[in-house]
Amino acid sequence: YNPEKKNNGNIIFIGRITDGKGYPLLPVIAKKLLEQNIEAVWHIVGAPGSEMKGEIVWDNKIKVHFYKNVSNDTVLQLLPEMDIFILPSLEEGTPVTMVEAMKAGAIPLVNNINGGIQELVQNGITGFKINNNAVDEYVKIIVDLIENTVLTEQLRKNCIEMANILFDPYQNTKIIEDLFIRAYKSGERDKIAEKIYGSRLDQPWLPNAFTKVIRRLI
Repeated sequence: YNPEKKNNGNIIFIGRITDGKGYPLLPVIAKKLLEQNIEAVWHIVGAPGSEMKGEIVWDNKIKVHFYKNVSNDTVLQLLPEMDIFILPSLEEGTPVTMVEAMKAGAIPLVNNINGGIQELVQNGITGFKINNNAVDEYVKIIVDLIENTVLTEQLRKNCIEMANILFDPYQNTKIIEDLFIRAYKSGERDKIAEKIYGSRLDQPWLPNAFTKVIRRLI
């Protein structure tokens, strides 16, 4: 976390350029910011999807960079320079790009939909959830973040802390290892006491791949 980093109005969108990802909203939001004399720089990472309806035109006065499809390494290099991560998708699970953005200190602004964003984005703490993709609400929050340095710095810090706690690779690996160890020990007890191999694993809710691995262990 760099407390001296200033908000330069860098906003990044990462994903397919489609209606479902909410891409058509971006130039509308950008135009309204321009009308309020708010300097923002847009960074669009992704390529148009086949389901995109029509061409989306940006005002030529708006500062916007198009990266098309780039490697994940390039995205990770971009993210530390970003202030806001915008995700107006109509449907999402837990976007990996949002987790990476939060770890880099970019504040998420997302459409308020079901899915993993509900666990990651707490309004006014680790980002903002926008009801019904309201354009004016996006604009208001972006203006607040650009003009209020104290607010931006606090949210940036919160984002980094939450993302690193929830998505610590070492901690998550340990949790998975513990699950396998418990499954192995449970299998050993079944094998010795009942001479039944893997019967406890014949459950419809257990993935086949998981079951096969555990049976090999026991």
